[in-house]
Amino acid sequence: MVINGIKLFQKQQEIVTNILNSNRRFIALNASRQFSKSTILENVLMFRVLNEKNIKALYVTPTYSLSKIVMEKLYSNLVEAAIVKGYNKSENFIEFVNGSIIYFRSATNYDTIRGLSVHYVFIDEAAFQDDKAWMVIRPTMNVLGRQCVMASTPHGKAGFFYQACMLGQSSNDNYLYLYGHYSQNPFYQKHEVEDAKKTYEQRGIRGVSE
Repeated sequence: MVINGIKLFQKQQEIVTNILNSNRRFIALNASRQFSKSTILENVLMFRVLNEKNIKALYVTPTYSLSKIVMEKLYSNLVEAAIVKGYNKSENFIEFVNGSIIYFRSATNYDTIRGLSVHYVFIDEAAFQDDKAWMVIRPTMNVLGRQCVMASTPHGKAGFFYQACMLGQSSNDNYLYLYGHYSQNPFYQKHEVEDAKKTYEQRGIRGVSE
């Protein structure tokens, strides 16, 4: 069965292809606001769980409400394809007929992640998640783990996401760094970005929409 995901623009497709073809254990995607980073993560996530049997995946968002939104959106897009075996809104997981399962969790309640053992980890807006959460997320890959993909807009020069970005640009073979700029999004209103930059720079605020 072929499941069509959201149509990606060229740079998004390049990033998805790079992730799927990479054997690096940790992949950091640093991209601008409104680059649809979540869409990229969701496309890779669904490719993994639908094309590999008995896969366990973990999707982590900064807040609980966002994790519920992502789970409900994916379920609503897949339910008519008759590939969903179980959908548990209280335990926050979707199970598929091929034995694969996705767990949805939030960094604000990272204790619910403890004890999970998964093949793939996806971290949405990773720069806005606490290092304490990462210390719980990373061990979920100790036994089965194949790859962790983290995506975010930049948020300071500290934390596990920043470290992963730096390692991805080094000679470390475990890490891959990917970058997406707002100018590569054909739907982005570039005149609005430039106007915002001018406005904020006049007030001494820098780094708008980078």
